[in-house]
Parts: sequence; C-alpha cells; structure tokens
Amino acid sequence: MPMNPIVPIAGLGLLLMLLGGKKKPKTASLPTGGGRGPWLEPVPLPQTDADRDLIAETICECWSKQAAQGLYMDGPQLLDCLAETMHPNVPWPPQEGDHETVFAAWQIFVDILGDWSSLTDDEKEAACAEITAVGGIAQPPQQPSVGLDPVDQGQDPGELLDILISNTPSPGHFYRIKSGDTMAQIARVALNSLIPGSGENGNARLDYIYCMSSGAAWNVELYGSTRTTQVYPELYSINGLTLAVAFLPYHENPIAAIMETRPPERGADGEGNKISGVGSSYGMIWLPPVDPQVLANEGEPTCGAVNWSDGSSSIDPPPEFFALVGV
Repeated sequence: MPMNPIVPIAGLGLLLMLLGGKKKPKTASLPTGGGRGPWLEPVPLPQTDADRDLIAETICECWSKQAAQGLYMDGPQLLDCLAETMHPNVPWPPQEGDHETVFAAWQIFVDILGDWSSLTDDEKEAACAEITAVGGIAQPPQQPSVGLDPVDQGQDPGELLDILISNTPSPGHFYRIKSGDTMAQIARVALNSLIPGSGENGNARLDYIYCMSSGAAWNVELYGSTRTTQVYPELYSINGLTLAVAFLPYHENPIAAIMETRPPERGADGEGNKISGVGSSYGMIWLPPVDPQVLANEGEPTCGAVNWSDGSSSIDPPPEFFALVGV
C-alpha cells in the first residue's frame, strides 16, 4: 500500500524534552505481515502532547518490564510491545490492504523508537524515572479503600467529579472513553493499576469486562444495547446486551449534564442506532472497585464483592452520586 507522507512527531512528549532531544536515526523499513485479512478500521494517530506522553509512558512500561528481569529490550520486541499495548485489537505488523492509518501509526512508532534506541540504558532509566517523578504523565487516582464510600454527602458536583473521575482507567472511578479505546484495553489498564501484570491475564480481563457490563443502574442504563462492533464483540455481552455504543460519539456530554445535577442523555436506541440531536460525546463508564488482595491472590477480580455504606453493590456508582444526579 502506498504511504502518505508522515509528519515526524517532535518527540516523546516529556520524555524527549527531558532528554534534550536526540538525533533521529534512519527509519526502519515497514514489514508487510501476512496470513490474515486486511484491517480496514482507522487507527487514531497521536496529535496532542497528552497522546505523545502516553506513548512515552508505554515505552517506559514495556522497557521497564524487561529491565526488571535483567533484560534490556529494544528493536523489534519493543516495537511490538508498544504497538500491541497502544492498539491491542489491531493485528500488528501492518500488511498490504490494511487501512492507511495502520501503516502511519507503525511508522510513527518506528520513528519514535529510533530516538529511544540512541539513548544509553542509564539515560532510559533516568528518563522514565523523571516522567514519574514530575507527574508528566497522568497517574490513576488511588483506589478507594474497600468498603468505604469515596464521596461524602453534600459535596458539590465539581468536587464529586474530581474524586470519582479518572483520566486513566482505574477501578472505583468513572472513565470517559476516548477515540481509539477498546474494552479490553480499559480492563487491562485498570487491573494493572492495582496489581501490575494482572491485566495481562485474558481471563481476568474478561471477568472485569463482564463486571463492568453488569452495572444496570449506570453503564447498562446509558449504554446498553444489542449492538456489537469490532472493538466490542458479542463475547462481552451480558444477557444479550453490550456496552458497544459507549465507544461511539453519540451521547450528551456527561460532565455538562452532571454539573447540572442530572444524568446525561443516551444517544443510542436499544439496537445501538444513533439518536439524532443528542450529542457527539463518547460514553463515561463506571469501573467497579476491585479487592486488590483477592486480585493478587487469585489472579481474577471479584465483581460485586464490595458494598457501599448503604449496602448497595459497587457494581454501580455510590449512592451519593445517584442522589446528586437525581436517579
């Protein structure tokens, strides 16, 4: 497939800024893949500093896992880890017939890792440590203590949202879906935020997806439908319903609605068809709390094992939140 010219990314967000920038080596050739059908859906490309910071964080995560075992992974292994972590549903590497953005994303990763490979191991360690130290990449909020409500009665909407919404998937918080997210990716990041490595277990991810898909009072109420998509297959359905439409920009802005102390209006009917005139926002789903001790000991998340102070299940958000939005 012919490639469109790619404008090189200026750097790895904070990573390359902290390192002062390195001269980029010659870009590696793109592989052609094989043995599968073409991937026809577009892959979102990094455009903002936050996007680039996420790439930097992912590189550090992939590299640090190997460094912890005394292995310093670079080259094809790091490229595969970066691509598969950023876009886990895409069959990497790209091959003829894939959507042009698959090739573009791969080229961007190749170019960025050219900068990375020019650093020494000590520079890589220092860069990743600095990113965490200065808070250059958003860290998930601390998981609320099991069995304790994370909000108090009488809090205003802004304070409540500051507590309950996380910019990265984290159990016990709302997460506002972004373009390119997948349910598997959300489950992976959320579980890894509690117990590193636990989100790499496919059974654990699936259990947590079922848990998220069981929240009738919020997730299913706002985003439940019979629709399935490539990023939300029938495998994830509960009682014939999926949360696939939460990953589509059909809905009212949830933050604006909550600030008006009401629930947002859903933008899809029961079959997952767009309801015109509602909005163009992605969904905001509730990620139920997980007992980290059970996750660590058994390797799988428990669903509904934690109750709020009024005895209601934490599969859904806390009762104070529902009182605020009038549900």
